[in-house]
Amino acid sequence: SSVHKVQFVPTDNQKLFLKTLKAKLESLSNPSREKLQNCIFSILKEKNLKPKEVFQGLYHALIGKNFGPNAVDLILQLGLKEAQKRISV
Repeated sequence: SSVHKVQFVPTDNQKLFLKTLKAKLESLSNPSREKLQNCIFSILKEKNLKPKEVFQGLYHALIGKNFGPNAVDLILQLGLKEAQKRISV
């Protein structure tokens, strides 16, 4: 039997987070783990977003799942360019 993959539809908040993150990633070159983490948390604070909600959208964009390893580690593992490519908003 084939597994039917459900199309993920991001919420407005997830779209906002992903769009903002993608733009910020473009301005970072070879960031440290700490710098990347600060970048993500500044977006959450600035846009008043809940991590639990927006990270689900981020994991879907990056690895096609509802959850995953630490978001910062995942982005660093994929590499900035690859992460940007996968975040298509």
